[in-house]
Parts: sequence; structure tokens; C-alpha cells
Amino acid sequence: MVQIANNTPFKVGIKLTTDKTGAELVVAAVKATFKIPVNGTLEISDEQVEVFDTDIPFDTFENSGIKYPADLVPNKQNTDIGFAGSAWSSNGKPVKKLTASIKVGNYQKKVKVTGDRIWNKVPLIPWFYATPPKSFVEMPMTSDKVFGGKDTVPKDEAKHRAYAENQHGTGFFKHRKEVKGSKLPNFENPKGLVNSWRSKPPVGTFGFSPETAKHRRKFAGTYNKKWEETQFPLPPLNFDDRFYNCAQPELIAKGFLNGGEITELRNLSKNSEIKFLLPNPGFKIKFFMQDNEEIIKEPFLYNVVFEPNEDRFYMSYAVTFDIGNTPLNLVAANAYMDDQTKNQFGFEGDTDV
Repeated sequence: MVQIANNTPFKVGIKLTTDKTGAELVVAAVKATFKIPVNGTLEISDEQVEVFDTDIPFDTFENSGIKYPADLVPNKQNTDIGFAGSAWSSNGKPVKKLTASIKVGNYQKKVKVTGDRIWNKVPLIPWFYATPPKSFVEMPMTSDKVFGGKDTVPKDEAKHRAYAENQHGTGFFKHRKEVKGSKLPNFENPKGLVNSWRSKPPVGTFGFSPETAKHRRKFAGTYNKKWEETQFPLPPLNFDDRFYNCAQPELIAKGFLNGGEITELRNLSKNSEIKFLLPNPGFKIKFFMQDNEEIIKEPFLYNVVFEPNEDRFYMSYAVTFDIGNTPLNLVAANAYMDDQTKNQFGFEGDTDV
């Protein structure tokens, strides 16, 4: 396995993989975790989040959605912006509803947050109404509190259905018998609120989307008999790298963020409002080849994930390097920072080796 030297105060990772043509690729990443800035002051977090080889679920993929996206994916095309944490009322005062939002540069999304409700049945007629919401101060943004779910009423499992955007959510029904006493979602998209038990609204979350989500599925390619006979186990030839973007559509940048973007989080921490500029760590990754050639690449910002409950956010930078069909040509790699950025963060380690 190729090793990557780390001349940064952050975490690094590297892996070998292949693309849909079978070409050998190496993906190298640097992941920088910072404290949530107070009064604009940026500090490196004491605990650095590891580089993730695969998506990380809240619990397991069988019973929960994606909490953190993979960092080591090949040829990602755009920056994903996401969140893991809770919605909070202002000043710790109980509320029944609020609006939370994320804005990073030109990309923003709002979510309506409502206290716990259930569906009650209207007497004598086959209809249902939502109970008044309960008050809350903190509402964890987990996949089970967002619209979605599974219909498992039919005895024949082949007839079971799931909401593709979030099969671990609540509020998705195909049969009336499931409705009474069931929970409504706490998080909703303001552009499509739940107004009946038959509603099929867009999901309201800042979390990450599963592979079955519509905006990802359309890039997955065609998996058919021809693929099985001529391409398996590689992805289909019409697979599109945009499949790897798993943020909500509004929070997928067009291209990559550069750092310096104005960032605003509202009602997503005890402080109610957070505002700061994204940093630009100025990373570089040098690849050492068998023939003594050295190739320097500037990694792209793959993921920005905010975790105010943990008083941190992280930025993962990665780059894909095509090494053809001879992976042994790659000897090692080294992640480092330019002098200006190193001084900015007060890092005294070697700039390069």
C-alpha cells in the first residue's frame, strides 16, 4: 500500500482504486478540522476528524442515513456542503417551530423545523389531522426526523416500497392503516410542506443523500445484462462522476469552493447565528514516482461539513491522480502547506520533504 507523509497539523489519507475503464487511480486527501470561529478568530481543532474511505452512517446503513460523506472518492466534480448536528431555538427559549438555514457563498438552503406531531384520525370519516406541535429547544437533525420511510404493509416483500430520497425517515405511506399515531417529520422543505398523509414532499435537511436519491441516481449509469456481461465489476461506461456528490442539491457547488466564502449558519447552534469566512489552507500533494519524477497536485475542496454541537467544522481536500495500469510506479506521496498558510495557522512543521 502506498504511504502518504503528513507535513500538516491535519489528517491525511490515500487509496488506490479504478475508474470505469479499469485505469488505476490514486486518491489522496487532506482533512482540516477547525473550531467554529468566535468573533472571526479561526483556530485549529484539538481533535482532528479522520479521513473517511467510505460514507459513515449515523448508526448502520440498515437503520440510518449518511452522517459523513466519503472523502476518498475518485474525480469528484463539485464541493459538497453539509451539516451534522441540531437545530436550536434562540436563547434557549422553547419554541414550536423555527427556520434554520445554511449559506456558503452563493449556495444556501432553508429548512422549517417543527416540534413533535402525530397523525390523529378524524372521527367517523377516513381522514387524518396533525396534532399541535410540542415545544422544543434542540431538535437533532437525523434521518428519522426527515420526511421519508418505508411501506412494509404487504406480506409480499416484493411489494414493499421506500421513499428513495430517505428510506429511514417518517411520513411516507402507501396504506391508510399505517397513518394513525405515526409521527410527522420535524424537518421540512419550506417549498413543499406536509399537508396530508398522502404528501410526497422534497426532503428538508442539510444532511447527505443516499445513492437512491433522484439527483444522484440519474448519474449512476445503466446496470443491465450487457453491463453484467461486458463491464462488471466496474461501473457502467455511462457512469458519471457527479454521482459522488451527496449533499442536498441546493448545497452542491458548481465546481469547487476556493475558501474565503462568507458562511452563515442560523438556528443551528446555541449561539443562534454563526458567521465567518471559510479558510483556504493552501494544501499541496506531491507524488513520488519510480523513475524519480515528482508530480505536485493542488487538491480540490471535496466536502465542507459543519458540526456546531461539537464546536467544529471540517474541510476535506482531495485529488485524483491517474497512474495508468502500473500502480507500482507510484512510490509515495507527501501532503504539505505553503509557507504563507503554514505561518497563518502557526504550524512549525516542515513545509515539504
